[in-house]
This record gives sequence, C-alpha cells and structure tokens, in this order.
Amino acid sequence: MKVEIMRYLATMNLGEDTGWIESYIDRMMKDEKQVDSSYRRLITDKLFNWIEGQAKAKEKVVTAEELTAMQHHHEH
Repeated sequence: MKVEIMRYLATMNLGEDTGWIESYIDRMMKDEKQVDSSYRRLITDKLFNWIEGQAKAKEKVVTAEELTAMQHHHEH
C-alpha cells in the first residue's frame, strides 16, 4: 500500500516537506476497508497480468453483422 500511495503522491508537487507521508500511510494501514481494497486491487492486477501472459491473441477481421452474431452466440 505504501508504494501505491507514494506513486499517487508523486504526481503532485508536494515540495520538500514530506514528513507527514509516513503518518498518513500509518493511518491508511489501520483502515481495514482501505487495506482490503488495496489487497483486492493487487490480487486482481496480478491475476489479469498472469492471464494476459497465458492468452494467445488471434486477429480476425469481421463485419459488423458477424460481430453482432458472435455476441448473440457466445459461450461462457
């Protein structure tokens, strides 16, 4: 979570006084909802990155009608 917060704050011009960041991160780490949300986001990112590495994409040119038919006849 610390890395995520630091990455977010890096986009802002905070100046030299960044001592408050550690106490902010400590407060965020004590917030169970925030920790759970960060955990779920990390797991989801890792899962989708892994899946992306496993999938083999094939390009296929289709017409609008073919695309519509694919949407109606797909399998889960």
